[in-house]
Amino acid sequence: MSFGSSGRFLLACAVACVLIPSSVLAFPAARTDSRMVFDPSSGHIVLFGGSTQFDQGTNHAYDLDDTWEWTGARWVELYPSPAPPGRSGHAMIYDTARNQVLMFGGRTGGSSYLNDTWVYKAGAWTKVPTPSAPSPRRYAAAAYDPLRDRTVLYGGSTTAIPPNAFLAVTTNVYDTWEFDGTTWTQRAVTAPILVEPTLAYDATRHEVLMVGTDLKFNTKMYRWDGAAGSWAEITPTTLPKCALFSSMTYETDSGKVLFTGGLCGTGAINEDTYEWDGSNWTLLVPLATQGLVYGQALAYDEVRQQALMFGGTLPATTIQATPARSTTLVFVSNAWIPTGVSTTPTPRSRFVFQSDPVHQVIWMYGGLNESDSFFDFWSYANGRWTPLPLSQPTDPTGCTSPAATFDTDRGKLVMVCETSDVFEFDGTVWKEFAASSFKTKPPVHSFSSVAYDPNLKKTVMFGGFDGTNTYFDQTWVWDGAAWSEVKNNRPTSRMLTSLFYDPVQKKLMIYGGIGRLTTLDRITRYNDMWSFDGSGWTKLTAPATAGERYGADTAINPATGHVTVYGGIRVDTVNLLDVQTYASDQWEWDGTTWTQVNTPTQPPARENTGYEIDPSTNRLVIFAGYAGSYFSDVWQLDPTGWHVLPESAARRRIATSVPPSGATVLPEIPTAR
Repeated sequence: MSFGSSGRFLLACAVACVLIPSSVLAFPAARTDSRMVFDPSSGHIVLFGGSTQFDQGTNHAYDLDDTWEWTGARWVELYPSPAPPGRSGHAMIYDTARNQVLMFGGRTGGSSYLNDTWVYKAGAWTKVPTPSAPSPRRYAAAAYDPLRDRTVLYGGSTTAIPPNAFLAVTTNVYDTWEFDGTTWTQRAVTAPILVEPTLAYDATRHEVLMVGTDLKFNTKMYRWDGAAGSWAEITPTTLPKCALFSSMTYETDSGKVLFTGGLCGTGAINEDTYEWDGSNWTLLVPLATQGLVYGQALAYDEVRQQALMFGGTLPATTIQATPARSTTLVFVSNAWIPTGVSTTPTPRSRFVFQSDPVHQVIWMYGGLNESDSFFDFWSYANGRWTPLPLSQPTDPTGCTSPAATFDTDRGKLVMVCETSDVFEFDGTVWKEFAASSFKTKPPVHSFSSVAYDPNLKKTVMFGGFDGTNTYFDQTWVWDGAAWSEVKNNRPTSRMLTSLFYDPVQKKLMIYGGIGRLTTLDRITRYNDMWSFDGSGWTKLTAPATAGERYGADTAINPATGHVTVYGGIRVDTVNLLDVQTYASDQWEWDGTTWTQVNTPTQPPARENTGYEIDPSTNRLVIFAGYAGSYFSDVWQLDPTGWHVLPESAARRRIATSVPPSGATVLPEIPTAR
């Protein structure tokens, strides 16, 4: 079953970058402050980077380093090598004279700022050495002026905590620079004074426009005089009411400039969309709402003649809880319409992913991402996803924290819901065992672990969390009709442990997890092992394990017949402090010893992933999971290493995150994804 870094593996291409056949993923991860532009040479919109929501598990938000192209119908991820460092709040434009995307600056690693210049052309990124450049910054705004063959860049900011201080201080810059394809030249120094502006080139009136917010949070508008090197204010009758972190793009079909989103000085979010006709802004009617969001990426698709919006930040009560969004919308008939229909599972975590050797498939059920819980059901075999209907009264439709295993004696998938309802699937129909019908049953729980014991011919469930403050140490056994509890010599209370049947010792075992002895004790991350004989648990005096970790998944390595563990959140000691990171390491247990498995390539780090044998190919596969953002990629292990699979049906994967370097003190109560 699956419940579910220090780095992100970039798949090397035979050339600088090769589009993976049929695409691998359907849309990027939830993010804010990403940037995208239309590339007329390919007819695609190019997106790079952005910042994830704050992840309480590792105490970070991650600046991403992924490259995507929107084809007009779907997102496709590319794997260019080399690729720019991950970043958010960067500037990005399309240079029509050189037929390339230009990118400058941004924030990386959560606290460092960049002033590097990159170009993207024919699927490859190239760093441009420039004799001079603006200072490192994020939130600079840029537009390309094709008449003057200059990229115009304005403003930006950095944020840092001064020495002996506790609060971060933001430093804004108000300078204007131009890039001629070779170097940056400063054209203006201190005027105007705007923060977090947006720029666009108005091709109808042949001018670079800027909309932003002054220090009193008033919306201001300017046009750039390239000959004079100065900005001239425009004072139309109507201006967008809020402009922090807004977006603006030129519409080739209407000859107007489209403006949307923005944050007000009061903290309210502007959900209006406006058009600029050269003399005034018009609020589009009916109200062109795309929801309360700011920091979204916006570009105009010249082939399909419609604006495209992706991501952004949704409102929240605290900054750390602010969620990023993964929605893609197109602007049609004065309304923002969600787009992108997938025929494969969406990015997710905390789902069922269970191998079925009888029917030669892997079953996948449920899960969640940053905004949704899923109750869908799929089969996976040899690179192909098949959706399966859940339409009968006995079908599972509401398991929000499912755990599952495969009963090899009865040939059935056994799935346990958080309510302790049990559903069994024989490859054709589901059968429900309602918790209300049991004389005894497990308590309501999340993050329990389930495995099948072929010696006992029963399914065993251990541990879990009640959603408030209690971790469970209970062991429950399912015989196909009823639950019974085994109370002897219980392991310490915990959740997200790795529970597996060891074919060498022929016993069920647990490894790791996270929990606490009592509700008054501190959180503990475990690296211990216990074995189960049907009547109780025995703690193993095992040699060194794969370390303290939780949210890791297990499978049987078909090449060795041994249990193998992948990923999770690993806990290390750095400078006498407990720190944790999403792990991408793989270990194998031969019945007595843990050995790290080193492969030439490996999937990005993650927890709560799906890790199973694909019975149709007899190879290990990894699907989805969480590491600051949600995945939906599929990786397969062969003798040359792990490889991301091209899709047979449309497969989607959320973008991977790149945790910044350095240690982070563990939060007292981590968030389990």
